[in-house]
Amino acid sequence: MGGMPATAALVRTNLNVTSGASSRASAIRASVFTVLISALLFGYFRYIPVPVMAAILVNIAIGMVDISNYRKIYYYDMKSFWILLTVGLLTFVFDPMVGIVTGTAISLLLYLRHATQGKIYGTLFRGGHFEEKITLDAYIKTQQDGDVYICKFSGEINFVCIAAEIEQIMKIRQGTTVILSFSNISYIDIDGIEVFEEVIEHFETNGHDFYFS
Repeated sequence: MGGMPATAALVRTNLNVTSGASSRASAIRASVFTVLISALLFGYFRYIPVPVMAAILVNIAIGMVDISNYRKIYYYDMKSFWILLTVGLLTFVFDPMVGIVTGTAISLLLYLRHATQGKIYGTLFRGGHFEEKITLDAYIKTQQDGDVYICKFSGEINFVCIAAEIEQIMKIRQGTTVILSFSNISYIDIDGIEVFEEVIEHFETNGHDFYFS
């Protein structure tokens, strides 16, 4: 009767939306007609060929396909596009739940892979002047004595992403002044704090000139 929130993923919900429904009255009417059909006409439904029912549902399902949206996903996010096709294929061959669970698992794995890459962006000063904005992994390949490099962390620092980031920081050689900037950090957990204690110890042991901002 409209008590559950519409997901816009069900065939009936999509049909309501595409037909111009704008309130819960459509869901209420659908439930009323469902009760009437079940009470008065259910016996006649056994005579409706299953292919006819399937044809109706398939026709509505095809109408749910938004080609322009798929094209946009293809151009802007290729990974999501292939996940979308995989979910659709598994849903068609097996079951919607199989497609949804598989798509969720793949998305989480891709997110973890992205989160653990640990790319740090920073600003390089060389010879007392601004040189360029450069990622830490790119700077490590071109670092020189006397450089001042500002490591700019952003977002969250947690056990998932911190290991890869710190591994890069440890590659900065002696002779570079390092400024660790935390102005864009929204959260840091206990693992992050412990790792930065290791960074401080590493810098002090190797005679690095470093500061916190």
